[in-house]
Amino acid sequence: MANETASTPAAKTRKARTPIDPNETARDRFLRLAQSRTGSALNVIKGIGVLGNKAQYEYTDVDVDKIESALKGAIDAAVKSLRAGKPVKSTFTL
Repeated sequence: MANETASTPAAKTRKARTPIDPNETARDRFLRLAQSRTGSALNVIKGIGVLGNKAQYEYTDVDVDKIESALKGAIDAAVKSLRAGKPVKSTFTL
């Protein structure tokens, strides 16, 4: 939707951006974003763990193996990116 307005549901769920502090150092910016993004990633991973409720969901060991592989691959790619100083892209499908 190219003409999304503030009244659409997607626009209402977005977090307000933190104003840019002109005095923020590159280190401070890294710490702020790393803490926020790592916390968000951990919460999403916890959500994947909730899928383990066999009373609510049906899945196979192959599905679990694919998810595990994707998560480990994403972590490896993120660490590789941090060490190399370059972004790495990844995607996932079951």
